[in-house]
Amino acid sequence: MHSGYQIDAGVRDDGTRVVIKRLRAELRDRGDLVARLLAEGRYLGALRGEHGVLGCYETRDSPAALTLEHAAGGSLVERQATPLARSDAVQLFRGVSNAVAHAHAHGIIHRDIKPSNILFTAAGETRLADFGIAVRRGARSTAEGWEDIDIGTLGYAPPELLRDPATANTEPVDIYELGALLHEVLLGATPHMMHGDESELELRARIIAGAARDLTPRERSLPPELRALLDSALDPAPERRPQSVAELLALL
Repeated sequence: MHSGYQIDAGVRDDGTRVVIKRLRAELRDRGDLVARLLAEGRYLGALRGEHGVLGCYETRDSPAALTLEHAAGGSLVERQATPLARSDAVQLFRGVSNAVAHAHAHGIIHRDIKPSNILFTAAGETRLADFGIAVRRGARSTAEGWEDIDIGTLGYAPPELLRDPATANTEPVDIYELGALLHEVLLGATPHMMHGDESELELRARIIAGAARDLTPRERSLPPELRALLDSALDPAPERRPQSVAELLALL
């Protein structure tokens, strides 16, 4: 989640615990950022908190704020402190993939699938959160409001999103990021890592240029179907990746 947001705890009239997402005070007069937050509320409203997408109870226009489901189980970042068993990693991947498929069915491309945006309920159910840089399928998007370099998270974002966020607006963007998520929970590392004294800008340039993913020692322990899935989902060329979540899951 971008640091321009403020997250507060709250309670609804019926006693339900919620979180309130709003812009930091010094940014609340920025019309472009307000529009982005309200767009996120519209996307979440369309998805209705179903199929593993975080619920949004209310979107307020002035001051702009979202009232969101409270995910008491924290994020995947905390759970990665100890490696996931392979069966748990695959189950998590399926759960997040179902949420992404639900978004795609409504014409919404998430574009920021990563551990900090995978939350858990108290019962351990997954929730896909933070649609802050999501776009409608095929709609021209800009990085208006944040710097271009903040669109997409290095290590998870596909080359086309890092190269030109305005035109990275189709399902293969999310397919790549699902592959990157599975790569990390299975192998303990993102698909691309800095080499030696390489800087983030140099790593970014290498990914944009279509570098193959880094292989890890743990890769040899994976069954062939998982290695094939990672190779397919993380192909630098979007046209060579699975074109839908259903195609991706079929590789399992």
